[in-house]
Amino acid sequence: MSAHCQVTGRSPGFGKTVSHSH
Repeated sequence: MSAHCQVTGRSPGFGKTVSHSH
């Protein structure tokens, strides 16, 4: 989970949205 969060964190909107959706 931590690793995934960091990868999505790279993106400001796309990554954050996907992370929250999951």
